[in-house]
Amino acid sequence: MSENRENKVIKAGAGYTIGNFLIRGLTFLTVSVYTRIMTQHDFGEYSTFTSFEAIFSMLIGMAIHTSYKNAKYKYGKDYNKYVTSTVYLLIISTLSFLLLMNVLYLTKVLTLGFDLINTNALLLYSASTALIMCYNSYVALEYEYQSYLKVAAANAIGNTVLSVLLILTVFKGNTLLGRVLGTTIPSALIGLYIIRYLCKDRDFRFPATLDFWKWGLIFSLPIIPHGLSQVVLGQFGQIMIRDMIGSEQAAIFGFAYTIYLVVSVVVTSLTGVWEPWFYEQMSQDNRDKIRDVTRMFTLVMFAFCVCYMFVSPEVIRIFGPEKYSDSSYCAIPVIASGFFVFLFTFPSGIEYYHEKTRQIAVCTVIAAVTNVVLNYLLIPRYGYVAAAYTTLVTYILYFLLHYFIAAGIQKEPLFDNKVFFVCGILMIAVMFVCLFMIKMTVVRWLIALALFVITVVYVHKAIDLVKFIKAMVNRNQ
Repeated sequence: MSENRENKVIKAGAGYTIGNFLIRGLTFLTVSVYTRIMTQHDFGEYSTFTSFEAIFSMLIGMAIHTSYKNAKYKYGKDYNKYVTSTVYLLIISTLSFLLLMNVLYLTKVLTLGFDLINTNALLLYSASTALIMCYNSYVALEYEYQSYLKVAAANAIGNTVLSVLLILTVFKGNTLLGRVLGTTIPSALIGLYIIRYLCKDRDFRFPATLDFWKWGLIFSLPIIPHGLSQVVLGQFGQIMIRDMIGSEQAAIFGFAYTIYLVVSVVVTSLTGVWEPWFYEQMSQDNRDKIRDVTRMFTLVMFAFCVCYMFVSPEVIRIFGPEKYSDSSYCAIPVIASGFFVFLFTFPSGIEYYHEKTRQIAVCTVIAAVTNVVLNYLLIPRYGYVAAAYTTLVTYILYFLLHYFIAAGIQKEPLFDNKVFFVCGILMIAVMFVCLFMIKMTVVRWLIALALFVITVVYVHKAIDLVKFIKAMVNRNQ
């Protein structure tokens, strides 16, 4: 890799990481504002709104953004024509969903539990998210990290500023609508900018466009079940809580999931570093190195999740008012589930490397269906806390299914399986210890501090871990 290209890749990787932390970090930091200026009912309704957005952005967008990398090499000089054609396809899809959902709403066939304004805002927000995913995929391939940062910053800051202004002024009596419009308007404006940006080649010839659509949909549509199942695993519980026992309970569970965002960001960042490095080592048959690094990553992530679990009750007290204090009983098992989300990274790497994507979708769908069934059976009986434990159970199942599939594909053991299962069992045990000690603040913090010190000793020096991760980023692409 040339020095110029290496610097370009490093800068781009740093830019995407900063953008990810900007979006997720601002969401995390501002949650304390929204829990105080929104009613608990409206906060719960908005949590449900974002869960539906994750579903409709996948349906409206048809996961077409996942085809960009392959299309760049397949179509060459016609790549921009392909990208433009996908934008037209998203516009048609958005208009179709708007027409369909309005007809269903007006005929009272389907309402999603929102009024007509919020329903249309949901669809526009979902379409904007789909466009943003296309934009992110496009600029990532071009290493245009500055463009990514600009859009990420505009979206995060615009969303926050407008939402707070609307809630505190025009929509004091309807904080849900203020939050929804504050989220949707900036995203929709960014969506319009992206349409203009991506439609660089406006030579719209219908026969050629049909060929682009056909290839893109054949590539992308099989990914939708996997994407939707991931949404079900992560967020569908909030929708079921809202519909089965009320918005106030959905708010408490939704707040716990916001606390979990810290784990999600760390998992996403580590995965972004791990995947390209894993591919490189597999191509060079460096199995011992893969095993050693996997062991270290697993132990460090285990320590992080345990430490965060032990201090999470205080994090909740800092970012939420007293009425959300019971979120601790949800946040602790949800944080534990985050460790199994991380473990999934390793077997899924084998599945993707060997192009066994069908098995990936099947396993994810099985876990998602299990999640829905368990929520349906347990939420009415045990309340919103049940959803936290069904999340944990189904993510354990999620990991195990992919683990056994990967073991069948990769006959020779590639990872330190003992570390996986010992850490998994300990994570569940520690979760119950943390719940038992939830009132013992000093003891919990001392345990978290001790584990942090042990972890630093394990990696010898914190700077060594930073250098190691940087070295893997330098090998990216």
